[in-house]
Amino acid sequence: MGIPILLDTDIGTDIDDVYALILAAASPELDLLGVTVVNHNVYLRAKLARLILNHLGGHSIPVGVGFNRALDGKMHPGWGGHEGCGVELHDSELGDPAQYPTADEVIGQAMQSCLERGARLTMVTIGAMSNAAAFLAYQPERAKLLAGITAMASSFRGIGADNAEKEHNIACDALAAKWVFESGVPLRVVGLNVTQFTAWTADDLETVCRSGGRLARDLCELHRVWFQRVGSDRSPMHDGLAVATVFKPDLVAWEPVNPSVFTDDERRGMIEYRAGDKGSACHIATAVDAVKFHELLRGRIEKAIRKTERSPLS
Repeated sequence: MGIPILLDTDIGTDIDDVYALILAAASPELDLLGVTVVNHNVYLRAKLARLILNHLGGHSIPVGVGFNRALDGKMHPGWGGHEGCGVELHDSELGDPAQYPTADEVIGQAMQSCLERGARLTMVTIGAMSNAAAFLAYQPERAKLLAGITAMASSFRGIGADNAEKEHNIACDALAAKWVFESGVPLRVVGLNVTQFTAWTADDLETVCRSGGRLARDLCELHRVWFQRVGSDRSPMHDGLAVATVFKPDLVAWEPVNPSVFTDDERRGMIEYRAGDKGSACHIATAVDAVKFHELLRGRIEKAIRKTERSPLS
């Protein structure tokens, strides 16, 4: 049985969340126990996560609806308006997301499953950290049983305040990020400084589009919408890299650091890193084997599509 994980995602905006979900669900090294969604229209995000899981045969994997706002009550930035375009999200097939469980319920179920088998859960956050922070705050005894948190967040340009750089997932809920980064829970951070080298290109997408089945069709259409949105034929697989490091940590080089998260408006989204040591709870990625990661991701996506290509198109 693979490493038990829970994926917390803002799926639907940047296409990389969809690839990350496929990687998490289709990798034998991982055991995806649940998915939770965060940021803005969480009902739409939940339906999209449910759609992708159903394509993969993951009907029993629960999807939980989480925070649509930051913990300080402010609306998250980052809603593009194109979310869900290119695919069909019918309640008749996917159910009413208002009836889905809450993120807290899904996290609790995943924790209970791990407790029953003597394992520890790894949370993988690839969006705003609101759901993870709430869990750490409101279920502190269970939080102590986490194996750790792997996050696609931040950007590491070096030690010191002068190297602090804004990043979207941190900016979405700076207070939540502060709670998570300063919680003492083992934390591995995969930031823009390494994920920027993981582009999925139009040529990669054409390989997907030539495949058959509903997963390939929906992935192709979602990615085409994203390419149009960003005006580019390349899009980094930020979130997929974070997922991959859970079972292949040597894809990146790690450095121990001590983080300080800024929550004031001017520096919202920025983290100062100080030099850490072997006792530091936080480790951040400083380099990546982008070729090795691309080969891994492409192989897993193609394998997932082959398994589902017989699903009838409608």
